[in-house]
Amino acid sequence: MSIKISILSVSTLAFIMACNNTAMTQKGQSLALKGNDNFKTLMAQGAGNFRPEAIKSASTLGLNSSAIAGLKIDDASGAWSWVGFDTNLSDAIKADQDLLKVSRETVAKFETELGFSPGEILADEGSVQTPYAGTKLVTLQRQHQGTPIKGAFINLFYAVSKDGSLRLSEIVNNSYGAIKISAEVPPMPSDSEAVDATGVEDLQVLSRRPVIQTTLNKEGRYEFAYASEYQLKDKSSDEVVTLTLDNASREIREAFSNHVYEVNQISAETYERSYVLKDLITRPLMWAKVRDGNSDTSTDDKGNVDTTSKQVTVTLTNTKNKSSVYFANAPTQVVSFNLNLDASGKTNIKLGTPDAAAMNVFAAVQETIDFSAKHLSTQELKLIEKGFDAKVNIAEACNAFYNGSLNFFSASKQCANTGLISDVVKHEWGHGLDDYLGPNSRGTNGRSGITDGAYSEGIGDILSAYVAKSPDLAPGFFLNDAKPLRQLQNNRVHPPANANEAEVHSAGLIIGGAFWDMHTNLTALYGSNKGNETASRLFLRHLMTSDRYTDAYQAVLRVDDDDNNTATKSPNYCNITKAFARHKLSGGEEAGADCLDTDASVRIKIDYDQGEGKLAVLASAYGAAKIIACPGKVTSCKADTSGYVEFTGGDGDDVLTLKGDRKFYNAKGVVDAKTKASVPVVTTDPMVK
Repeated sequence: MSIKISILSVSTLAFIMACNNTAMTQKGQSLALKGNDNFKTLMAQGAGNFRPEAIKSASTLGLNSSAIAGLKIDDASGAWSWVGFDTNLSDAIKADQDLLKVSRETVAKFETELGFSPGEILADEGSVQTPYAGTKLVTLQRQHQGTPIKGAFINLFYAVSKDGSLRLSEIVNNSYGAIKISAEVPPMPSDSEAVDATGVEDLQVLSRRPVIQTTLNKEGRYEFAYASEYQLKDKSSDEVVTLTLDNASREIREAFSNHVYEVNQISAETYERSYVLKDLITRPLMWAKVRDGNSDTSTDDKGNVDTTSKQVTVTLTNTKNKSSVYFANAPTQVVSFNLNLDASGKTNIKLGTPDAAAMNVFAAVQETIDFSAKHLSTQELKLIEKGFDAKVNIAEACNAFYNGSLNFFSASKQCANTGLISDVVKHEWGHGLDDYLGPNSRGTNGRSGITDGAYSEGIGDILSAYVAKSPDLAPGFFLNDAKPLRQLQNNRVHPPANANEAEVHSAGLIIGGAFWDMHTNLTALYGSNKGNETASRLFLRHLMTSDRYTDAYQAVLRVDDDDNNTATKSPNYCNITKAFARHKLSGGEEAGADCLDTDASVRIKIDYDQGEGKLAVLASAYGAAKIIACPGKVTSCKADTSGYVEFTGGDGDDVLTLKGDRKFYNAKGVVDAKTKASVPVVTTDPMVK
């Protein structure tokens, strides 16, 4: 059982953006094909590529306005993103009233919940439209200290009654909430810097303007930066690109064209984990080399390729990672094949074309690169930009190995073709990962950067398990046998008990078990998505400072440290320590039942004051089985503690987390804060080990 504590407070509100791209379709060669990789990727995403990750329904319990019928909240901020009103209860607005003025007054009424005050409406901006009969729409654009915020606006919908009067029916809030940004504005990039950032020559700057750009940080919170928006024209055509550059970093934040080109999307069938699970999936063929007539191009991260040809030659060379797949019987010739493109613009390569193992290895390697790149930069891990080649269908059986390249064996009567088991591909790539990381990394000279052999095997297993979100490693290694080759959910402890347990693959299960228990703890607390991201960040980044698996515990705490002080416990200390102590890898350090981590996932909102010191409260938390509260300075919070409150699910369901995500603001409770200065709010998680 794990318990986490947070102190009751009013939540900070932040907001979301959604943008539309309504460009006209036009044939021709895209400007993006002439640019650098970053420019190509952003051009493919188009305008308005920044969107909220998740919107959740919320309770309307205790809202001051009885006319409010429904709410939706941005999962990243806790702010109102949509409000629906019962028009039978909404105040009537006369037909001749100034609807822009009424809308500003409405924003003022709900500015705390919306995070958007009337003073932030862009001067002389605002429009009234009639999108369809019986509805009026007011749009208000947002600025910060005179600078427009890209994509920040609020829409207010009004229902028109038969007598001509209007009633507020909906608010769609696409502003961003509280804007926290430095008062010092970095200088705008020069025209030449804007052109250079694209990697495209012969661009003419038509105009530029200052803007504020919004992004999501790694914690899922909104960040704001001063930026500059440019209109760039290709001198050889009438194509115009809108480019947004960060003033401080000079990085491209958004790029889109006034043309939208016809592209072909190429996807391929591969196994998500293993042939034996029959988990065939179709995914984009990313960064594959494509020959179109006499010119070479590439698919992008969505599998798109700009071509008008009906037939192309696909080569399994990763143009992003500079690595290739070869057949063992033709070790100097990269696997390639002709492909007829479907007239629909979407072409799916069926399993077995040209070879199932070759395609599976190509896709699994890219998936593993993408996974690692979430938490390691290209400077920290050179493999992201320069990988190693792979060889498939080697005329041996029951193995795969890494020796500076990836090598996968053919099938036999006993074992499967290891190139058809994505778990094995990721494990072998993991050996390359530890070759390039660790405090003693020697890079590409064929010797492991991490010198502990059992640790190296464990790293491969952990990487594979974290990508798959499963402790069952390599099902199907033995032909048509779904049993896993190794199991990370285990009770193995350090030191190994005997010579068999000391064998490197077996000993690797000790550190593998500790990391899987840590993964279990963090996903139980934060939900499957946030928990997996947190565990993955700790795993990947700890490899930079650890050489032996007995050093891993301290290295993980080092990554988790948020104040650079070993005298204070890191945010996830208890759950990390419980996992490693279970496998005797914490150096004797223990985390008992009274070890409490501060729960950063708890969201608290005071819904309304009932009087007499009683507050109606809404709460949520990732992965929580139960949310409770006990007013005052308490050392424990139990059912018999004075003032004990157990929050209940707003929909009658006691489960506060569903499919890995929290039910936002869905737990309800009433706390008595009349005589207490603070109210600890506690989450409990019985799955934590």
